Amino acid sequence: MIPVLSAEVVRAWDAYTIQHEPIASIDLMERAATRCFEWICSKWNYNHTFNVFCGNGNNGGDGLAIARLLFLSNYKVSVYILPEGNRSPDNQINYNRLCAIAEHVVHSMPKEIAPSKDVICIDALLGTGLTQGVKEPIKTIINQMNQVELTMVSIDLPSGMNSDHFSSHETMVKANYTLTFQCYKPAFLSKEAEQYCGEITVLDIGLHPRFLEKEIKKEDNLPSSY
Repeated sequence: MIPVLSAEVVRAWDAYTIQHEPIASIDLMERAATRCFEWICSKWNYNHTFNVFCGNGNNGGDGLAIARLLFLSNYKVSVYILPEGNRSPDNQINYNRLCAIAEHVVHSMPKEIAPSKDVICIDALLGTGLTQGVKEPIKTIINQMNQVELTMVSIDLPSGMNSDHFSSHETMVKANYTLTFQCYKPAFLSKEAEQYCGEITVLDIGLHPRFLEKEIKKEDNLPSSY
């Protein structure tokens, strides 16, 4: 059974895994990016170009790592980033890693997004850390994405979607596919969310199973030895 967990609980699960596996947060991000990369490669071949849209947070860090893995496997890749500043630490590491081998694939956000059958867009603009509505310039970018016919793959959840509470009043990416990590987000359960998430695939990124056992025992008010 796939669990449904709030953003707060997932962050705690990440932290538990980092502490108890143990694993560095940047290596956990690499693991998540690798699972996405493997799924993408199973679906599309070298005839496609991948346009990866990356924000400045950890979701954008996932996107930068995915782009690097695609580039190293000789896929055609273009990466679009927001103006520099306020990157999360792991995002900055993956930005540096990508630029060290493929600086020419990194561009500022395009003024216009054109439709193409041969281009796969990867949405890594905003993740579960979003607590307020989408701000500019990301709002304009999402609106442009939604106005043209594109194959869109969202990482973890469609950018602009509140992980815990779905609201159709928010600006959100309309994805064809959503690659989410380890569990369903509560927002996915809304019937209205289907048109934004598309086909949802839950990727196992190896978060520590003992944490989930601990949470279940806590919910059931059972004593825990952990």
